Amino acid sequence: MPTSSAVPMQVGTLLRLVRGLPYFQDWSVDEIKAIAPFCIHIVTVVPTRLFQLQGLEPFSYFLLKGQVELESAAGEVRLIRADELDAGFPIARARPSQYNVMASSGVELLRIETSKLRSHQARSVLARLSGSAAGNGFVAEPVAESGEESV
Repeated sequence: MPTSSAVPMQVGTLLRLVRGLPYFQDWSVDEIKAIAPFCIHIVTVVPTRLFQLQGLEPFSYFLLKGQVELESAAGEVRLIRADELDAGFPIARARPSQYNVMASSGVELLRIETSKLRSHQARSVLARLSGSAAGNGFVAEPVAESGEESV
């Protein structure tokens, strides 16, 4: 018996799902469309382990419905429910994983290849750095070609 069903995301469905997640607040429609082939909608049928402590899984999970349980190496347990702010961000995103993460049955998740999220983060940082330089009075001036006098 399968532990979950996994369905590749259609662009329209992905757009609808991520609009409610704070993590995607600054993403354009084109950026979201670009990651669609790397996204899967998962619905767990039985309790399912998403991450193992010290695991190196290459995916990020966003909680859409239900709850997940995070257990640290010290045995501390934390529940995250879909209606909490933390659910709008990747669950236990550090690698190696600092938690065992279990999803109960009936949980809906969005799974995205982490490398695609990191690519967006890198572009965003570069754009912010470029924008902050321009916003601080930086004016790009043309460079004088050799042999010409600058006035």
